[in-house]
Amino acid sequence: MEPVTVRRSALKMWIVSLIGVPLIVVAVDVLFSRRLSGGLLELFYNGETLEELFEGREQVWGAVIGLVGLAMTGLGLKELLVPKPVLATTPDGLGVKVLGPARSLFVIPWNTVHDVRGVEGSDEGDKVRLLEIEVKDPAALPGNPWGARRAAPTVLQMLANDWERPPETVADEITQYVVSLTKRSPLPEPLP
Repeated sequence: MEPVTVRRSALKMWIVSLIGVPLIVVAVDVLFSRRLSGGLLELFYNGETLEELFEGREQVWGAVIGLVGLAMTGLGLKELLVPKPVLATTPDGLGVKVLGPARSLFVIPWNTVHDVRGVEGSDEGDKVRLLEIEVKDPAALPGNPWGARRAAPTVLQMLANDWERPPETVADEITQYVVSLTKRSPLPEPLP
């Protein structure tokens, strides 16, 4: 069986980049031209000049909105044009993207993986899709994961809402891949 590779959903990354564009337009307007924001203010505040209505903090908010818009558009386009895997299987182990945005995959050796399953969890009251990876040895997991959380000393939960496939499907594919590996050659002995 072919190795399993999971990337972020192209549609969701496209939506993220599109949401960033109006933020950039608003920021440029507030910082430089004030055509859009000035027209709205004149509609609601007749008689006052734009200089009276705009204060220094609007410049700061415009800059912040512009930076957020640039970050969203940049991330979305980067993931569309040069997608990086968030999860990949190799003969050595399960590679997961939990070390940060510019880092490579963290490989969890197969002999320490106990179970992989798709679950539904809660994040601040919202239901989220998770890929849960349970290991035999807590040292096999990263100490402070990025884009994931340690639900227990031996359980890592990866957020999977923006993946191209549901975590349940990914867990089944990983299981099939491991079974095909063991048919070719047995896995190393588990750690004591």
